[in-house]
Amino acid sequence: MGLMRLGLSNPSANTDVAIYTATGPFLASIIATNKSASATSNIRIWIVPDGATTTSEYAYLAYDQDIVPQNSLETHRFALNQNDVVYVRADTADMSFIINGLKQVDIALAAGVTSYSDTAPLDLMDGMIWVDKDGNGTSLNTLAGQVIQSSASTQVPLTLQGASSQTVDLLDIKDSSGTDLVSVSSAGIVNATNFTRAGINAIPTFASVVSNGALGTNYSFTVPAKSQCFFLWSSSGYSGGAQLQTWTILINDSSIGTHSQFFNTTSDHEASQMAIATSTLNAGTYNAKVNFTGMSDANDFVTIFAIMVPVA
Repeated sequence: MGLMRLGLSNPSANTDVAIYTATGPFLASIIATNKSASATSNIRIWIVPDGATTTSEYAYLAYDQDIVPQNSLETHRFALNQNDVVYVRADTADMSFIINGLKQVDIALAAGVTSYSDTAPLDLMDGMIWVDKDGNGTSLNTLAGQVIQSSASTQVPLTLQGASSQTVDLLDIKDSSGTDLVSVSSAGIVNATNFTRAGINAIPTFASVVSNGALGTNYSFTVPAKSQCFFLWSSSGYSGGAQLQTWTILINDSSIGTHSQFFNTTSDHEASQMAIATSTLNAGTYNAKVNFTGMSDANDFVTIFAIMVPVA
């Protein structure tokens, strides 16, 4: 960042004026110009460091310095830390002051060298890191595309360490409305609103009524990534007597599993029977349905549920 004008003032006579409050570390200087064609002006320029409370802590750059008519004075270059305040004063109303400065940046790190403070810097720049000294900062940094890159394979790029007896989350990731998307609790529990790729993802349960020897209705479902799919299905509603019943699950009209069960009584079937079939499916949209044989009833009610575990 290049040289910039930080502030200016044309103060009234015998008035202390804060010409600039530092928003970060700067290398600065002040030019004082006497606009009068005839009157000499006496000036003072000083710095009140952040946290200073008495005049003995002030740093003076000019003290009762005379500036002859239509002449200027430039101070030496001086350093400012964040929240330092620069003041000027003149005994006439003919003086004009301007403060120019360079933001101090660590070239090797491409990061701003900032001090601890209670408030965020007003003048943000790429790479700036603000550390809130009381630990309660909530200021919004809208700089996009920030990357934290480890300097070695043996270093952890970023560590979030909770306080003793931490009770609130260690990390919250929110959408633009402030709604939590992912959070990590103080106990290390990860909560996510849509957790599908890293664990088990369930597709909705669907039901089909099929007649003896007929095919049920297709149900369309989506596999988000290549997954080992486990299909579970159960049937209920049979009211006939003893018999062998067989049902088959089909994916895109191809059988992936068949199960047969002999029922001695109606109550055996009405208690609901269950079977499972597995299939590895690539990402895509599929149709599932069931084929029944061996029923003496007009129809039977079938429920199918699937879980998907992503695989490489």
